[in-house]
Amino acid sequence: MVEIWKPCLGFEKYYEASNTGKLRSIRRGKLMKLSLDKDGYLRTSFSVNTVRINVFAHRLIAEAFHGKCPDNQVVRHLDGNTLNNFPDNLAFGTPKENSEDMLKHGTQAKGVTCGKSKLTDYEVLEIRRLHKLGISQKALSKQFGVNQPNISMILSGKTWKHL
Repeated sequence: MVEIWKPCLGFEKYYEASNTGKLRSIRRGKLMKLSLDKDGYLRTSFSVNTVRINVFAHRLIAEAFHGKCPDNQVVRHLDGNTLNNFPDNLAFGTPKENSEDMLKHGTQAKGVTCGKSKLTDYEVLEIRRLHKLGISQKALSKQFGVNQPNISMILSGKTWKHL
């Protein structure tokens, strides 16, 4: 594959993106170091006029090869692999389409994979078991350190429905 470089939208004088998923500094001629964030996306930091800007690699590559991302849209990974930042794997779409992609690929955060989760799978199952034994929602909320509405949503199946 022949590597093609295009300017990064908004940073045209400073940085370029390639069709192989790489980013580089024009001034230094060096590849940018990419790091994995907590959600599995590749990020880097640009420095423009001494101001540091954190950016997602997939966003820059998509915009370099497909144009500006339309308002109210996001960059989707068509194969579900957040590390595959080749332009033909990236497309713009609505947040709903992105969520549908995550369901299709099995990459949607749920339960313990959700960054804000305060409970484990085991604790949720234990909450359900104890409630069947007659323990009140209020007592369960104190025992597990979450509020009563969270207990109610677990018991009604509105949350943690995958268990």
